[in-house]
Amino acid sequence: MKSTIKNILFLGGTGFLGSNVLHQMSARHPADYKLLVISRRSYPMPVLRKNITYVQADFTNAHDMERIFSGHKIHEVFHFISTTVPANSNSNILKDAEANIISTIRLLDLIVRYDVNKITYLSSGGAIVRDPSPLLFPEDSPYRFRSSYGVVKATTEEYIRLYREIHGINYLIIRPSNPFGLYHHSNINGLVNLSIRRALQAEKMLVWGDGSSEKDYIFSTDFADILCDLHDSGISNTIINIGSGTTLSINDVLLLVKEHIPGFSWTYTKEKSFDTSVSGFFLEQLYSLVSPAYTPTDEAIRRTVEWELARMKSQKTSSKLQINYEW
Repeated sequence: MKSTIKNILFLGGTGFLGSNVLHQMSARHPADYKLLVISRRSYPMPVLRKNITYVQADFTNAHDMERIFSGHKIHEVFHFISTTVPANSNSNILKDAEANIISTIRLLDLIVRYDVNKITYLSSGGAIVRDPSPLLFPEDSPYRFRSSYGVVKATTEEYIRLYREIHGINYLIIRPSNPFGLYHHSNINGLVNLSIRRALQAEKMLVWGDGSSEKDYIFSTDFADILCDLHDSGISNTIINIGSGTTLSINDVLLLVKEHIPGFSWTYTKEKSFDTSVSGFFLEQLYSLVSPAYTPTDEAIRRTVEWELARMKSQKTSSKLQINYEW
């Protein structure tokens, strides 16, 4: 009898949102999916289950990627890898484009050549559009950029849609709002987690701007649930915003963190040019497809504090605490 197990290649499964989605997918489908996760790192992985296999490989290395596809029958690909974040992408734009755009084009060629059914791509909500703009951003908002990161994300979206036109590959492009929560390790971006980390370390938080900028923040566990709902519903060949549907100012976030860690303090400095002023996302398409269940903000902050505290305790003497990585 022919096996019905689906092999999914997960690129970025050791990063922040990738780990959350991997955790949810492996738990929902322990007997239906085999998840193959590539990572450049050799130290312990964040999600360990019987249906997950980790392989050390480099997404930007053509030989490594060819080896993965030739050695495994891949049915789907989740592409959550980015070698940069908005804060550092402008420092070497050529390297950003080569590592992310060129590597993704090679990936798309492999998807075509090895007859892979679908690619799910993690794009960006805030880095693709900027002021002047509407209060809420639908998926067809015009492209405006402040960072190479945003240009790379938008360009990658267009190449994926081109491969749909030329080769008929199926895709799902996801544009998340501003996620926070479990498995967040970056020391560069992520207001909520960084604020909590500073507070737990009794360090003052440096805030860009006056703290009045409002954004949509989504708990990473909620994001993973929503994305898995979309995937399990077979949604394909579209771009979908995923957010919480509500906004908080930076000052709101800081005060929420302070409620849990009373000694927390911060100071303000000049706003960074790469930051966006995206306040919220138009979510009507999302709501027409699934029915998201959101964790109350205070509970989400509490769970994030607990995770950050556990992380600090387990890595207190480890130099890995200072490593920034996206996948």
